[in-house]
Amino acid sequence: MRYLLISCIILSTNSLSLAQSNGWQQKIAAIEKEFQQCMSSENKNTCQGYIGMAMQEVYKSSDLKDPASNEYLSFSEIKRLVKESDKWQMVGHAYDQEALKKAQSMANEGKPVVAVFTGDTDAETHVSLILPGDLAASGSWGMRVPDVTAFFTHNPSSSFSKKSMSYAYTKKMTLQIVLYAKK
Repeated sequence: MRYLLISCIILSTNSLSLAQSNGWQQKIAAIEKEFQQCMSSENKNTCQGYIGMAMQEVYKSSDLKDPASNEYLSFSEIKRLVKESDKWQMVGHAYDQEALKKAQSMANEGKPVVAVFTGDTDAETHVSLILPGDLAASGSWGMRVPDVTAFFTHNPSSSFSKKSMSYAYTKKMTLQIVLYAKK
């Protein structure tokens, strides 16, 4: 019994260590400010790459960066990557509480996890980054959801570095949100 209790404490501490290490929360808040500046510039096409920057800060993963061009991927490029790459796996859909739990657990283990809203067109595609931490009750979704980072190119003032996933998306949108984690 003691072994089980000690193991649980160690796992809990490991999950929190990623959430507290390297000051990533301050870094993604700074990335959010950079995103806002990008969106006020004339070349808004480069602004979708900020989710890749956030993932690199939080998870130390450059998977959302094109090695050939050294540019971060757009939302539609990320959607294709996570669907087609053998380095990523589908965790489930955002309307499924078990998939949200699994996604949060994987994020707490240090694995990058993204939520991909698959709009009807590539232009409607959006990607948010699931953050380490705890699931929180969402009244609007009627379940427990993770915190995410979201940068909205269609409405930059709605962007944020750390809020509930249900703040980023309506319950109806969960039908079109697929969760992917890096293997």
